[in-house]
Amino acid sequence: MKEKANIEEEKRLIAACLRGDGQAWGEFITKYNKLIYSSIYRALKWKNWTPDPDLVKDLYQGAFEAILEDDYEKIRQFGWENGCSFATWLGVIVRNRVIDFVRKESKRSSKTESLDGRAVSEEGYRLIDRLKDDSGTALETLTQKEKVELLEKAIETLDENDKVFVKLLLARDFSHQAVARLMGKSLDAVYMQKKRVLEKLKRYLKNYVGF
Repeated sequence: MKEKANIEEEKRLIAACLRGDGQAWGEFITKYNKLIYSSIYRALKWKNWTPDPDLVKDLYQGAFEAILEDDYEKIRQFGWENGCSFATWLGVIVRNRVIDFVRKESKRSSKTESLDGRAVSEEGYRLIDRLKDDSGTALETLTQKEKVELLEKAIETLDENDKVFVKLLLARDFSHQAVARLMGKSLDAVYMQKKRVLEKLKRYLKNYVGF
């Protein structure tokens, strides 16, 4: 009886959310916030990944993005079949998203090791070229592999927030709009952070290469 009552309560809440009820969405976040975070942590630990706070935050925002996209399509497809609760379904959705992320990142890491850094996105190579343009001829003598390795060393000097930002924008090749959604920033803030990070990377390269 209690389980049935819980399902009815879930149906009421989800229906209100789908109607665009702001108060219902506040209740949704309060109700499932802990579940989403715990599902992310369990999935990361299951895949032997360190649950870095910034990464967890990105995955949390990504989970909500998946839930909200295409006019709540995923939620609308859920129907409480076979007595499955929404909470159980949500936990599975979040864990699957995290596992997909880890699988893709592991493949990217493998490619970077075996293909001399060619897993860096086109945006990453554009960044290298931009830094090269600003540095004169100092980087011209380096191979593409050496340039990528130098860029990776420069990225390691950034704080954790900037590292996540750079990896989203460069290694994962997300659009500026996607980065803004994932990191909870305005588009203008993303461009400002990009400019600031570029300046940090240029300062590192200036000291490292000696130009």
